[in-house]
Amino acid sequence: MSRTVTHTFRQPPGQVLEAFKERSRQNGIHFTGDERSGRASGRGFVMAYRVDGRTIAITVRKKPWLVPWSMVEDKLKGELSVCVHGANASANDTPTLPLRTTQGTDHGLH
Repeated sequence: MSRTVTHTFRQPPGQVLEAFKERSRQNGIHFTGDERSGRASGRGFVMAYRVDGRTIAITVRKKPWLVPWSMVEDKLKGELSVCVHGANASANDTPTLPLRTTQGTDHGLH
């Protein structure tokens, strides 16, 4: 089963994506792709991302079985919040625009 977290932001897409990639690299996640779509993997995770306008969709295709989905979703939401709101944001900050999570969908990310 996969899960997708989406976030709409006001900043330029490339700026948010680069900040997210850098924070993820610091946690052992490696990316391939460009400003529109790509893949990421590391530490037992396999993900895909797609940027459409000012919305990013991150689909987690594989995760370590010991890590609950709620933890994965919370971490992604927190990291996106920090990337959008800056280093002073915390994982518990409420994003300016909505974050959504969907289960079992891949939003065309193959």
